[in-house]
Amino acid sequence: MFIAKRLGQKAYNRNATALYRAIIGGNCKVYSLYLRPFYVTDELFEAGAQAAVISPSAYLKDPNYRFEMQLVKAMRWSGPVIGLGHPGEALGIGRILTNEDDWKSAAAKLAEMATYIICIPSSRPGTLWEIDYLLHGGFIRKTTFVMPATPPQGLFRRKPFALKDDWARLVIEARNRGVFFPDYQNENLLFCLGPEHSLRTEKFNLTSYRSLRNGIRRLTKKMDV
Repeated sequence: MFIAKRLGQKAYNRNATALYRAIIGGNCKVYSLYLRPFYVTDELFEAGAQAAVISPSAYLKDPNYRFEMQLVKAMRWSGPVIGLGHPGEALGIGRILTNEDDWKSAAAKLAEMATYIICIPSSRPGTLWEIDYLLHGGFIRKTTFVMPATPPQGLFRRKPFALKDDWARLVIEARNRGVFFPDYQNENLLFCLGPEHSLRTEKFNLTSYRSLRNGIRRLTKKMDV
């Protein structure tokens, strides 16, 4: 099962690369763009309920609900979800490999042509550049921001997860740009930025990809009004 998932992820990555080439070639496709700071890669999850009876096959399954996997399922109605990064670094979003010299131009092109943009904001320089581009490029109307809950303490995580502190710095950076992000609440929250500093929010349950999908749909519909 593990090998099958890895092979499936390779297919996602190949499809993402093919899609990117088509976009660069002027053949617009329907897709969603996923933007995030790299430190959250494969770190956002919620522990699943333990089964009362443990069967041998249960040990082959990931007991956790992972954000990227749930996002891929949630956005099936609108096409694939792609993002920049290293193929194989996580299961879920199809990755497009870029280097330090061309990642900004790739992100800009993908943001321009994407139907939906899902962004986990951050105070990290790379993500701040992406947020600035979304703001100044007029793409904020099709952007849904995600406030993820802090994941459970992992067995191999030796230092505290940086999300809460990063978010506090993000709020300050956003205000310096005339944008007002909500303070961190340690819960799964979707939000969109509206006119005159308005903010629309939707809570979602990570154990249900339908909850995530419906939240994005409702926010997107409101932003189109």
